[in-house]
Amino acid sequence: HRGWAALRLGEVWEFRELLYFLVWREIKGRYRQMALGPLWIVLKPFITMVSDLIVVHALWCDPSTDAFLVPTEISRLRALHNRIPEHKIKVVGLPIRLTFDLPPEPKPVARARLGLPDRRTILLMGGGQGLGGIYEIAEAIGRSGLDAQLVVIAGRNKKLKEQLDAARWPMPVTAYGFIKEVHQVMDAADVLITKAGPTTICEAFTRSLPMIISGYIPSQEEDNAQYVIDNGAGVLAQRPDLIVDTLRQWLGDSALLDQLARNSGCLARPRAAITAAEEIYRVATSRPTVYRAPQREPLLARIDRFLGN
Repeated sequence: HRGWAALRLGEVWEFRELLYFLVWREIKGRYRQMALGPLWIVLKPFITMVSDLIVVHALWCDPSTDAFLVPTEISRLRALHNRIPEHKIKVVGLPIRLTFDLPPEPKPVARARLGLPDRRTILLMGGGQGLGGIYEIAEAIGRSGLDAQLVVIAGRNKKLKEQLDAARWPMPVTAYGFIKEVHQVMDAADVLITKAGPTTICEAFTRSLPMIISGYIPSQEEDNAQYVIDNGAGVLAQRPDLIVDTLRQWLGDSALLDQLARNSGCLARPRAAITAAEEIYRVATSRPTVYRAPQREPLLARIDRFLGN
C-alpha cells in the first residue's frame, strides 16, 4: 500500500476543484434525504414520527433512522415504499390529548354538563383557527329545518364567534371559542362536520363520531378524507347544501347513524401518545442502529484512479 505519499499533494492541490466536487458529491449522496445533513451523526438516536394519517413524503424518509413511527397501516406501507427498513417501522396511531383516553360520557350526561338540551346534536368544527367556510355551513344548517341543535367550535376566530352569537336562526345554535375540553363537546354530539385535519379526525374516532368532511388541503389532507370514507366512518361533502342533505339522511336513519358510529370507533387509538412515548423511550435507552450506506468505491481510491496511479 503506497499510503498518502502516493497522492502527490502537489497534484492534489492542482486538482483541488475536482477533489471538492467529489467530496461534496459523496456527502450529498450519503445525506441527500436528511434535513440536517451529516449533523445527524451526532444526534443519535434519530426517531421519525409521522403526523399525517396517510401521507409519508419521501423527504421524511431516511433509512438511517432508528425508529419510524406511523399512525396507520397505510402509512406503514408507504414508509416501506420509501425505503424505510421494515423492522424500524411501528404503527402507534396519531398522538392526541390524553383526555381522549377517558371513556366517552353518555350523550344525555355530556349535554347536561354543557347546559345543552337533550336532543340530536350536530357539531361543526374548523380546527383551532375556525377556518373552512364555517359560517356558511352553520347558516345552511341553522335554516334547514332539521330537528336538531347545532354546536360550533369557532376556535381562535373571534369574528366568527361574534357572528354566530348574533345569528338568529330557527335551529338552536351554541358557539364556543377556543376550548381545551373538545372531548366533552364531542361526547355530546351525534355527528361531526370538520375539515380533514388528522388530529380532529383521530379525536372523533375515540368518540365514535360519524363525520362529514367539509374540505381538505389538496394533496396533504385529501388522503385523510379518503381514509374516513373507505372505512365507512363518514363522507365527503364540500358544499353547504350537500352537508344538509347528508345530515337529513343520517338523522332520519338511526340504523345508518349507529353503523357509521361503530365504524368510526373501530379506528380509535386513544392511547397513541403513550404508545409513541413508550416506543421512543425504548429506542432511546437501547443501542441505536447505525445505518450502513451501500458500499462504494472509497473516495481516495477514486481520486487515485482519476490521477492515473
